[in-house]
Amino acid sequence: AVGERVEDPQQRSEEEIKREIEKLQARQRKQEKKHGGKTLSSLEELARKTQEVSVRKREELDGIKLTTKGTQENFDERYKFWRKSCKAKGKQAALDFNGRLTRKGHAGNLDFNHREEKLSLQ
Repeated sequence: AVGERVEDPQQRSEEEIKREIEKLQARQRKQEKKHGGKTLSSLEELARKTQEVSVRKREELDGIKLTTKGTQENFDERYKFWRKSCKAKGKQAALDFNGRLTRKGHAGNLDFNHREEKLSLQ
């Protein structure tokens, strides 16, 4: 297929141009071989697909981080409630204990240590 005539500003002969083309093609093949025999267009496509996957995974990770943050906040809230509940139940048990002792004419103390899971009577 013969195309439009092109003027060479360097005034090279047809043979010089053919040698230059062959040299550039050889260099291109060498570069393709260096990159696993893949052409520039296939490498571009691979890079584009990898970029898309990276963006999608980053968005997923951001969603997971938000979910984790919300879950941690809920856990902290529930833990606070549980601690308050434990403290209130401990106080109620101590009051009940002292009330029963008082009815019998005795005195004492009931101490709960929830962290160490110990109950002491005095």
